[in-house]
Amino acid sequence: MEILYITKAHTKETLIQMINKAVDDNKWSRKETAHILQTALSDISRIRRSKAASFSLARLLTFLVRLDYRVTISINMKETIKQIEYFELTAS
Repeated sequence: MEILYITKAHTKETLIQMINKAVDDNKWSRKETAHILQTALSDISRIRRSKAASFSLARLLTFLVRLDYRVTISINMKETIKQIEYFELTAS
């Protein structure tokens, strides 16, 4: 299980990197990736070019779920833990 502690400023960029790594590791074409992620080819182009601003956080998390990641989100009080956002992402 891989646990990532991500600050808000880099959350979407980190998630796009994870998606791109899965695509590269599996050697999927853009068309295969679009089918797996259930999205348009134009979205795949934006993902491959790391255009994080084009996507909502929810949409990127949905893509990771479609890649068989288990996504757990935990938000804690700032006084309790220095990280505001905590994502646990694991591949099945």
